[in-house]
Parts: sequence; structure tokens; C-alpha cells
Amino acid sequence: MIGNDHIFLEAQVLAIKSAQSRDAGGLIQGESGAGKELFAKLIHAKSPRAPYPFVALNCAAFSTEIIESELFGYERGAFTGAKSEGKEGLLQVADGGTLFLDEIVDLHPEIQAKLLRVMEEGEFFAVGGTRQKKVDIRIVSACNKDLWHVAEQGGFRKDLYFRLATIKINLPPLRERREDILLLARIFMEEFNDKYGKKFRGFNPKAEQLLMNHSWPGNVRELRNTIERVVLLENDDMIVGRHLYFLEPDRIEPGAIQSEKFSMVLPDGGVGLEEIEKEVILHAFEKCGANKSKTARFLQLPRHILLYRLKKYGIEL
Repeated sequence: MIGNDHIFLEAQVLAIKSAQSRDAGGLIQGESGAGKELFAKLIHAKSPRAPYPFVALNCAAFSTEIIESELFGYERGAFTGAKSEGKEGLLQVADGGTLFLDEIVDLHPEIQAKLLRVMEEGEFFAVGGTRQKKVDIRIVSACNKDLWHVAEQGGFRKDLYFRLATIKINLPPLRERREDILLLARIFMEEFNDKYGKKFRGFNPKAEQLLMNHSWPGNVRELRNTIERVVLLENDDMIVGRHLYFLEPDRIEPGAIQSEKFSMVLPDGGVGLEEIEKEVILHAFEKCGANKSKTARFLQLPRHILLYRLKKYGIEL
């Protein structure tokens, strides 16, 4: 993780200190794209549980029934369509290590109750099971809302909140880390130079101004996607202002295609259809907060087709 912002650095220090515990709950709060999973991985990597698995689950990505079977596993014949041999849940997969639950605010109250027992006793029952199972794990969770506020409004169990938030880490949005924007942009530029065989050397003053003035609602994820888009589609040796026209919402670029539904700009040198598809998926993924189910609905695609295309284009899942 890279940054010079003092609040961001303090959050890193707190994460490393919290890693000394084997089982203290950790709650990471911040906007979508701010780096919550990276902090969870940092806690795991610096903890005594580092040799064991780090397993992540986005609680907003699936229905209640699927989340329950994914977390706790199920016994044979537990429900229609279940595997004949049953299935091991992520709690068991993560045994000895760390389970990261992203967007935990979306957990159904019944699952919250079962998760509380796991945190208190290290025990649970698989779906359809009658035999108690035991695990030794640490749970780190994340939320893009103020989880205590949600709990006070009755939307989340307070007893579970206190278990989860033994250590609470708040991540600042990128718009509050202005000194880190250009630093991160240069690092992403080098990353995508290597990936796409390009030779960008830096940013001209207009490009820097656009990057610094943008509000970055998608945070570091949006910045990374922005730099990837430019490096992928352009072939200059400097990133200049015209490459970042889409950060100026009121500007209409020459060569723009506009309709009642959307607008886009085709580069003068031409562009492959797959590159256009990747850009559309990238922006939809960002717009939907990196939630795969929401992105699939937004793009009117079956979810499995979206997952295939995310993997095909190397878009971070």
C-alpha cells in the first residue's frame, strides 16, 4: 500500500498493530474503492495466522441462502440442487487463518446470529446439519457505511458489532488524500506500461491538473482504472490533458458519439471492438461499486457472462 497522507499512514500503523492479535475482530470502514480488502490482507500478512488461508467473501454479492451455504457449508441433501456429497463452507476453508467479510452490513439477521456464535464459541452447524463443527479463525470485516449508525437504527446486531469492531480502522477517501493522487497515478502508469508494452514517461501539467481536481468517487479503484484506460488506448510518450477528457463532465470531445442513452469518444487511430467492450464493463463495474450482481443487472447480462468477461479482460474481481 502506497501513500504519504498522514491519516492513511496512521490507518496502516493501526492495522499492523492490530495484527499482533490472533482473534481480535477488525472492522475496516471506508468508501468503495478505498482499499479495504488490501488492509484486511495486510492484517493477515502481519499476523500469527499468516501461514494459513486468507479467504474473502462479499456479503452483498449473493442472496441470503447462497451466503449461508457459502459461509457454513451444507450437508448432503440439504436443499434441492445441493451436491450429493455436501460442501465445505468458507469458515472451514479459512480454518487457522483469516476470513474477510466485505460489506458485512448486508448480512441477513439470521446469519448475523450464527456468525456471532462463531466469534464467541468457534462453533457452527452446516446448513441441514446436526453435527456441530469447530473452527479457529479470525474474522476481519469491512463496510462502506458507518456500521455503528446502522446498528443504532436497528439494521445490524449491536452485540455482533462490538465483536467485529474490537479494532476499528477508518480509511480516508482519495479526495482527502490529494498528495497521494499523482504518486499513485505514476505507479499505475508504470504497472500498465509493463502490462501493455507502452512507454509513457509521465503527465503534462494539464493532465496533472485534471487528476488533482477530480473528486474520485470511486477512489483508488477509479484512479487505477482511469490510468489503465489511457495507457491501453493511447500511444504517446506522455499522458496529456486530452487523454483525460472524460474527467471533465461538461466537455464534448471532437469525434464524440452521442445518443439519448450514452456518449463515447472514438480515438483518431481507431480502436478494437473488444477494447470498447472492456471500457464499458470497467465503467459499469466502477459505477456499481465493484458489485458483480449490480453490474450484471446494469449491463443487462446474465451474471455468469459478466464473470467470464471480467476474467477475460483481467478486471479485478
